[in-house]
Amino acid sequence: MGCGQRQPKGFTAIELIIVILVLGVLTASIMIKNPFTVSDYSSIAADQLIADIQYVQMKAMGAGSARAISFAPGSREYTIQEEAETRKLPQDNSGNPVVTTTNFGGYGHRLFFNSLGEPCLSTTSPPSSCTGCPSGTGCTVSIGTSSLAHRVITIYPETGEVR
Repeated sequence: MGCGQRQPKGFTAIELIIVILVLGVLTASIMIKNPFTVSDYSSIAADQLIADIQYVQMKAMGAGSARAISFAPGSREYTIQEEAETRKLPQDNSGNPVVTTTNFGGYGHRLFFNSLGEPCLSTTSPPSSCTGCPSGTGCTVSIGTSSLAHRVITIYPETGEVR
């Protein structure tokens, strides 16, 4: 080594701290970008679906006639029929959650509400006569991955309460 030249010593403490801070910021930004799990998305989707079911129920009571919402199991889509509006559940990167199953007492995948806001099951549209949801269990819509339900929404008979 010549005169006045220093030997390389490696990283200084300040350089190491800066590298650690940069890595920490990158890690935090990646975690913030997508912090949800499938069950979190299922809860968000269930809340949205409950609001839309209650919306259809209120439309039926306000209009004084039956209104319907229909589901496509295995899909993110559902339709508010009188408005011919198709809505979609929020999704994660893999396309979940979806409506996994519906249980409307053997009347397909369409749920009507009558002018009193009660759930009404029928095979015809508009319903000429209808049957209420099964006593005790109510009508249900399950949301989750295509193979596993994470959240079950229940529409209770007589009251039409949605939970």
